[in-house]
Amino acid sequence: MLNGDPGTLQHRVANALYDSCRSGSGVCPNFPNFDPVIGALRESSVVDSNVNYKVCVAKQSKLLVLQSLARRWTEYEASKEEAVKLIQEHNKHFNPDGDFMENDERTGWWNLSQ
Repeated sequence: MLNGDPGTLQHRVANALYDSCRSGSGVCPNFPNFDPVIGALRESSVVDSNVNYKVCVAKQSKLLVLQSLARRWTEYEASKEEAVKLIQEHNKHFNPDGDFMENDERTGWWNLSQ
């Protein structure tokens, strides 16, 4: 070691000192205690914000019904009344600011009251 590169020895000493400080037996004053942070990270659950919906799209705090899928039910007289009713109920819970559905056909917003 005396004739070799001192970098390897320094690296080993630095790792040993760091490990002993992390375990609480080190000699470095004011060494940060990582245990609360590590514990909080272990206890927290991972939140997946990329939820894929089949008939809705998430926009900020809203969950908007896709126009192209809703139109399949709202264009036919036999299902129109029930579909509009279901969409309005959905909007009361997930889109209380308005009664709009997300337009996924790039023509603007579609309003249920029209």
